[in-house]
Amino acid sequence: MPATFVDLLKGYEYFVDKRGKASLDEINNFLKRNERKEISKRAYTHYHSLMRYGFSSYFPINQFDVSRMLGQLPVAPDRRRYDRERFEIDIMFSPDGKTWIPAKIIDKSMIGYGIFTLQKLPIKHRNLIWIRLEHYRDIPARLVWKKIENNRIRFGVRAIEFITNYRISKEQFIIEKIIGQLIVRKNSKGEISWKDIYFFMAKIEKLIDASSALINRIGETIHRDVKLVRPALSSIKFSSPGELIVIIDWKMVGLLIVLIRIIQFWSLEKRRYKQETKALNDIRELQIEIGRKAIRSRIKYDLEIIKQALSEIPTWIKTIFKINKLPTNLFEPESLEKGILKEQLLPVLLDLLAGDDPEIEVHVEEKSLNEPGNK
Repeated sequence: MPATFVDLLKGYEYFVDKRGKASLDEINNFLKRNERKEISKRAYTHYHSLMRYGFSSYFPINQFDVSRMLGQLPVAPDRRRYDRERFEIDIMFSPDGKTWIPAKIIDKSMIGYGIFTLQKLPIKHRNLIWIRLEHYRDIPARLVWKKIENNRIRFGVRAIEFITNYRISKEQFIIEKIIGQLIVRKNSKGEISWKDIYFFMAKIEKLIDASSALINRIGETIHRDVKLVRPALSSIKFSSPGELIVIIDWKMVGLLIVLIRIIQFWSLEKRRYKQETKALNDIRELQIEIGRKAIRSRIKYDLEIIKQALSEIPTWIKTIFKINKLPTNLFEPESLEKGILKEQLLPVLLDLLAGDDPEIEVHVEEKSLNEPGNK
């Protein structure tokens, strides 16, 4: 039997008591002496992560991983006080990453800001908000206090990580002015399940990896340096419709818009074919022929998508890289870029857009950092 939550909790308490110096064997010996189940190597690695992030109490591994990807880890209780200094600058803050409200920072520390605004504050204690100021990536932070003074609201926020971790250089800022959002949504009734969330996460990771690989490969082929904004999981919504929003590079937005439009057209054709043959599935004599038709349809389906993608991607490349003519060997039959497109990028998009779940929607949109809140 695997270790229970209490076993993992007791093991971590022992690990913390030993200041992180206890080995896996030492922890398991302690647990056995106290009639508890042994922990796994994965749990032991998780203990080190918890300690590295400053957690004095046990936090379940799955919740920890999801919260960390979202940038929504609870504030570690051991981070208590940091000196503040006067610092005034106009900023924008957002309770949801979409609606932005003007405000002013009046003091700062290594992990937080003191802020005031003349507008209503639509958030409660420990709610997550985003802070936007020049030369920084949007900073996820939690509200730790608020009060009303002279018809204005003062409030304090504590960043998820040290604020300096979000600073970007002047060169990076120019690159990251325009970003995009990848939105995967499931329009089912009720809350979205953890199973669906994990499915989306896995597919989105593959989608971003494949898109990045293709863009970088194209850049190498046409001898252009490629800089991509690091993807970041912006939010997860469990209520219906459930959705995941991921920040992606603007170059990736253009590529995915082309491919999604093509696949959505062919997915409609596929679903129409399924509807036409569904009534025949119960007729035994036609089962073999139906199977043959399905195979032929799938082959035609994939070949048409690839053919259309290869006819439209060159226009996107010319626009993104600002060139008029492409190398003749780009996307040739045995090329690496065609392999990435055919075997990595298109299959994962097909799983999301043209799979067995008609309620899944994938959408990408451009968003400019020059105009906060505008998409």
